Amino acid sequence: MFSRPSRLSIAVNAPAKPVGARVVAGRGQPPKADALERRPINCIPNEYLYPTAADRTLLGAHLRQMLEQFVAGFRAGNVSIRLPRPQGEVAAGSVGHFHLAPELFLQANGVGRFHFPEGSLELAPGEALIIPARVMHHESIAADSPERPYRNLVLYPNGTELTCHLSREDPCLDADGLRFPSFHHIEAHASPKVRPVHDWLADAARIGWEVSELDTPRARELALGQVGSLLAVVCAGALRLLDQPAGEGGQTEMPLVSMTRIWVRSMLSSQELSVASLAGKAGCSPDYLSHLFRSSTGERLVSYINRQRMERAAQLMAEGGLSGKEVAWACGFSSHSYFSRVFQQFHGASPSDWRERRS
Repeated sequence: MFSRPSRLSIAVNAPAKPVGARVVAGRGQPPKADALERRPINCIPNEYLYPTAADRTLLGAHLRQMLEQFVAGFRAGNVSIRLPRPQGEVAAGSVGHFHLAPELFLQANGVGRFHFPEGSLELAPGEALIIPARVMHHESIAADSPERPYRNLVLYPNGTELTCHLSREDPCLDADGLRFPSFHHIEAHASPKVRPVHDWLADAARIGWEVSELDTPRARELALGQVGSLLAVVCAGALRLLDQPAGEGGQTEMPLVSMTRIWVRSMLSSQELSVASLAGKAGCSPDYLSHLFRSSTGERLVSYINRQRMERAAQLMAEGGLSGKEVAWACGFSSHSYFSRVFQQFHGASPSDWRERRS
């Protein structure tokens, strides 16, 4: 199915070490790179923000093909499953971002390097990575080749919203000469049916973390098999949701709007997050992006950003473990007093009063 053998293991922010039985995958061919994937692209991603109908259909079929291949791989035990080590609370100044729901990365071509506060790991073709909720991370590309262009697929089921996107290599180098993935194709679905997919992925992350604590090889092997089965169900569930026509229990939206949502949630802890910074990433004017977002969602983009920050603040405080200053930082506020004022306007109580009522 994929270009190299893999083993069933749990990685802990370092070179992968086996936990339980090793399962060797069969060799196969990676998904074919089509002519669209080989086109030269610019740093401003207008080409794939506004694809033709034929392009979008082609990329949608490619996304579904990858999901189907990983479903088969998980069922056969051929996919190496990676997990970062559970980390302590997020500290101010940490590099990267975190989410309040788990993410699943499925690597097809090239190598992704994921960085965490306590180490890093590389994701090779045919491997899957679960990044649990509240784990700080950022990603770069460690290797690439013209014959097999970098490609991975990211699933993010968050509550009742699912986003699924293909990533490819961004041709723009950063200040350190590193390359990073950029969006190639994105699809989104919103309905109550997303909730089980979210829960299955969270269960897979939890069980994966427990593997190293189990006492016997049989217990570890069974737990790893359970994780693989859950990930097969996650990918199959995502496929069913993405194939569901709009108006039949779900809804879809324009790719640029979905991409903007992803950018917002990846930048919530950044003080640089603004409509202007998002428009810069999209290669359009702030007014145009704001108009497009509001016409598609019925909500102003600046209001959406503030709502996401306040909902994150409430969830972090409800889960506990962070001080008020740490919550403020995690939501993109440099001043705790300003954060408190905004929180009170949104929730009707100061952070301390809100937390006291909850307790």
